[in-house]
Amino acid sequence: MHVAGFNKSKTLSVAEVKGWPGTTDVSGTLQSIIRLWDMYDLDLPGLIRGQILHTKTDPLTDREVLDIAETLCESGDKYWGILWLIALSERKQTGQYNGDGSLPEEFINSRLALYYSQYGMPWKSVETLEKFQINGSTEMRANYDYFKSRAAETERRTFSPPPNDDMDVMYKELCNRNNQTRSYLSTLRCYLTKTTVPFIRGKEEVLNRNPRISLFHDVISKSDIEQLKADASKHFLDSSVALTTGPVTDTLTRVSQTHWMLDDEFILRLAWKIKLITGLSNTQKMRCSDSEPLQVLNYGSGGMYRPHLDPMEDAKIPKFLVGSGDRVATWMFYLSSVTAGGATVFPRLRVRIPVVEGAAAFWYNLLDDGQVNRRTLHAGCPVLLGSKWVANRWIHSNAQMFIRPCIPRK
Repeated sequence: MHVAGFNKSKTLSVAEVKGWPGTTDVSGTLQSIIRLWDMYDLDLPGLIRGQILHTKTDPLTDREVLDIAETLCESGDKYWGILWLIALSERKQTGQYNGDGSLPEEFINSRLALYYSQYGMPWKSVETLEKFQINGSTEMRANYDYFKSRAAETERRTFSPPPNDDMDVMYKELCNRNNQTRSYLSTLRCYLTKTTVPFIRGKEEVLNRNPRISLFHDVISKSDIEQLKADASKHFLDSSVALTTGPVTDTLTRVSQTHWMLDDEFILRLAWKIKLITGLSNTQKMRCSDSEPLQVLNYGSGGMYRPHLDPMEDAKIPKFLVGSGDRVATWMFYLSSVTAGGATVFPRLRVRIPVVEGAAAFWYNLLDDGQVNRRTLHAGCPVLLGSKWVANRWIHSNAQMFIRPCIPRK
């Protein structure tokens, strides 16, 4: 793009969306592409061509693929970065892409050879540069000779991926499919469950018996969903992670936009609906609050939240929650559907909750004696296609002392 054209595009973008992508935005986009490819085992050549499942989009340029590969290699994931460079090299050989951002085949293979060597496989570097070293640059021939000398001194091994953590393996499996056995699934039921009003019933789908995890269907109307989205989207900020030192932004753990909505007439109506179904008091107060404000979140493409527990435990607690106890239960409205991805999963329980617009997930985070139930570790899977909207209501324990009394261990 010519400088004049670039400046005009930037001016229009700033005028329309009040901003221009910075280094952080570009880095976040690269991480999202990597995350989706890894989590959903997307076909890499197809992804580079712009094919995602049954959806077609613009292909990635050579420069974009190289940036992704180098991001992986420089973050310590050289095996995966090399796979991207191999796919790019193969695309160059077939001549499938020669648009803006195209790079010479010799340059791409020189980068591939470098990362092979850093991965401890210099003989692969030699193979990569073999066809370039005769007519290549002086630097290329020198690199070829260097890799050849290193290869003679290095013991050969197979090109294989590093081992994965068991929790990451289960997280990935659940994001792709339901992992519960057929015999267990056959024991689960749907109910017209009782509420605090005798003639009203809730549509409960039980997804796990112990601890009980439920999906309540048709609990929020389309108009209420649109109002929540409209109100929250005006005030979105990057989501943070609560730590002992207070909330911080961590894009490797959580990627989404958040707005906390204080109780007003509209939110209190939603709070009444939550109490109707669960029986739990969840209004917000200035001191010793029954619950936290309603948290509305949007997860765009690549948005996710890695495995975590909801109880605050040692986190820095705001003043209005002092004396409220911990998060005894989680209620989560689903405010949209998604085309692919975005499920809520419980790796220790092998439970998967799909994104169902108008429904709400509900579970208890604490055991009967008030201790944290660590089996409720859960995660938000990356959104592959679409945009995921949810609204969380975290209900605190002390207001429920007569509704759900603590039962000490014997």
